[in-house]
Amino acid sequence: MFSTFNLTGYNEEAKSDLIFEIDELLDLIQGIYSESRTKSKISFIKLQILLGFVVGTVWVATLFG
Repeated sequence: MFSTFNLTGYNEEAKSDLIFEIDELLDLIQGIYSESRTKSKISFIKLQILLGFVVGTVWVATLFG
C-alpha cells in the first residue's frame, strides 16, 4: 500500500522540482481543508444565531402573549 520514491537516477534539478511540486500540492490540500473548516464554523455560527433568534422570538411572544 505504501510506496517509496527512489530518486537516485535523477539529477538534482529534477529532484528539487519534484519536491517543490509535492510541497505545492500539500499546501493546496491544506488550504482546501482549512477553508472547508472555516466554512463549517461560519455555518455553525449562523445556525446558532438563527436558533437564538427563534428562541428569543418565542420567548418574547410567550412573555407578552
